[in-house]
Amino acid sequence: ARTRRIVEFGAGDGTECNAANLILNHGWDAFLVDGDAANVELGRSFLSTRSIRRILPPHFVQSWVTRENVNTLLVDNGVTGQVDILSIDLAGIDYWVWDAIDVIDPAIVIMEFNASWLADASVTVPYRADFAAQWIELDRIDPRTGTPPIVSYHGASLPALVRLGRRKGYRLIGTNALGFNAFFVKAELRPELFPEVAAEDCFDHPPAWLHHLTEGQELLKQFAWESV
Repeated sequence: ARTRRIVEFGAGDGTECNAANLILNHGWDAFLVDGDAANVELGRSFLSTRSIRRILPPHFVQSWVTRENVNTLLVDNGVTGQVDILSIDLAGIDYWVWDAIDVIDPAIVIMEFNASWLADASVTVPYRADFAAQWIELDRIDPRTGTPPIVSYHGASLPALVRLGRRKGYRLIGTNALGFNAFFVKAELRPELFPEVAAEDCFDHPPAWLHHLTEGQELLKQFAWESV
């Protein structure tokens, strides 16, 4: 770790965000942002009363994040230069926010992506500062849950984030097991330990899940997307 600092946009209530383990169990410094005031209040209470972060809890602020304000948010809160991890999980304009950030230099970037877009499209939702995700039920019942499967209109495809990452100097090294968070590392950092992987190799899911994603992709084609 260079700084033991993580920046997370879309931290929810702080209890299960990407920063939580690093804050609670490893003493990392954190700058956390969420758009929901109730989430931020819960997060401040949770993180300030647990483990070694009681003395110096993370800085947790409430703000709607846009490409126009993201750098100002960072600068105004004293977050510039090198950080170890940047995590963006806004369920919305994630692509555009990462594209805009230029006042911090993360070693690792964790990006939520829209897994319903497989590896054959480089697309993102068009930019709108007030973008809100839409959740759409598929027209069938999943026998395992007894409810309709859901896909969401938000975010960007993995290939779109790979292209953006390369332009910003990062390589894709993998995704989480459930296939919605992508991990990028600065191009010059330890390629022998963390080799680059292709987007198409990150969709090695069970057939039933791939079928669900394919259904979702067909449904999402009815919405507005921007090729990038």
